[in-house]
Amino acid sequence: MIRNTKFRQGVLGYLMIAPFYAVFLFIYFIPVLETVWNGFTDRKIFESPNFIGLKNYIRIFQDPYFGKAVENTLIYVVFNLFGVMAIGLGLALMVNTKLVKTGGFRTAYFLPYIASMVGVSIIWIWMLDPTKGFVNYLLGLIGISGPGWLADPKWALPAIIFMGIWKGVGYNMLVNLAGLQGVDETYYEAATVDGANRWQIFWRITFPLITPTTFFLFITGMINSFNMFEQVNVMTGGGPMNSTTTIVHQIYSRGFLKYQMGYASAESVLLMILIGFFIFLAFRFGKQGDELEL
Repeated sequence: MIRNTKFRQGVLGYLMIAPFYAVFLFIYFIPVLETVWNGFTDRKIFESPNFIGLKNYIRIFQDPYFGKAVENTLIYVVFNLFGVMAIGLGLALMVNTKLVKTGGFRTAYFLPYIASMVGVSIIWIWMLDPTKGFVNYLLGLIGISGPGWLADPKWALPAIIFMGIWKGVGYNMLVNLAGLQGVDETYYEAATVDGANRWQIFWRITFPLITPTTFFLFITGMINSFNMFEQVNVMTGGGPMNSTTTIVHQIYSRGFLKYQMGYASAESVLLMILIGFFIFLAFRFGKQGDELEL
């Protein structure tokens, strides 16, 4: 009787979670498998695919545009990710004190994050205009002649990185603030009694205790940075001279502008492998513990 009851409860539990797994199967898992398969074909829109083996992957490693896209993507990931995390943590430390009016401050920094990326990109196109833009106008007030920004191959990618940091720092600030407010005040009281200064308190107490929060922001921020696309497509279209093209932009260009779906699928698989590799490294070598060194 007891076994029958447990069996029925188990069946009921699986029935309750079945809808989620059905959605996962048909919306996520099957499309991923189809993408992997398409990477071994010459699939084009409205045409029957033919199996071509590893030709798409061989072509990718000989494609200078994809190589440039990988370089630009890695540069964006490094500077955007660490810039957002560092500034977000600094702002969270400021907001966590009594010296800052936190309500308006949090709102002001979080609004860019919830704004549409397309809308924000359009605004920044105007702000970075080399002749009438607000940024160059401010630089002119202090005697600096601003560059062409989005029209200059040297400055286009840094401009997009700066915009990405500006947009994402509010989210990082709030998440870090939640982590900071979860730290027990008794740790700080004990450290103060022992004569620790502010830097020692931060490095030996605060930072180790918010490491899980930092690790979460690192993983999610890295995935989002690798998938960066909207701002590039709206602000520069990958130019000038492919100085801002990214892996996702190349996938979009090959698949939906040139209709080379098989080649785009192979690029998507490589992007998935690249992200998975860095996530593996993060979990393998990342410090997720909350131990203290007092």
